[in-house]
Amino acid sequence: MKPPVQRLLPDSWQGGSVAATARRHRARKVLAAVLVAVAALAAVHRVTSAGATRTVVVAAHDLSAGQRLAGADLRSVAWPVSAALPDPLTMTQAVGAVVDAPMRAGEPVTAARIRDARSWAGSSSRVVLSVPVEPALAAVLQRGDRVDVYAGARLVAATTTVVQTSAAAASSWTESEDPRVLLSVSASDAAAVAAGGEDSGSGRLTLALHPAA
Repeated sequence: MKPPVQRLLPDSWQGGSVAATARRHRARKVLAAVLVAVAALAAVHRVTSAGATRTVVVAAHDLSAGQRLAGADLRSVAWPVSAALPDPLTMTQAVGAVVDAPMRAGEPVTAARIRDARSWAGSSSRVVLSVPVEPALAAVLQRGDRVDVYAGARLVAATTTVVQTSAAAASSWTESEDPRVLLSVSASDAAAVAAGGEDSGSGRLTLALHPAA
């Protein structure tokens, strides 16, 4: 009686003849070779996947808060696919954006680390100015705070908005310098705010913080 498996084979492969036996033997060798090849490909895929990378844009050198990114500030590197990285930016997206807080060389540029430069002022009728302020006040200001700007006892701009604080920009100033804060002010007040530091005598401006709404 023929083995059950042989009944599934073509008639010329069945039976105990020399020709049928040879055909089955060759088929087994081919099948074994195919299985070995499949196993090898699976192993290569596992190794390749474990070391798979993608191109990620990183800081080419240390970057300061408020710095507008240029091509020279960035470089592309191979980043492991297995390493989680939310919202990485392409080179095109990163160039022209503004650093939200200090970044170290090699740090990936992600959506959480930068701000669209055009969104800082808030509208076309407002501009962003960097102003020197008293260190004690600069240390407690936060982005989004509303402040009035004084040069000495003179009010030079009312209800401006803090868009970047010295706490986030700590790497960009030293103890020998006054901390600076980026303010969104109306275009009509910009000249008065810029000149206010010189008029104050100390070179600093005083900011009066509005209570939270």
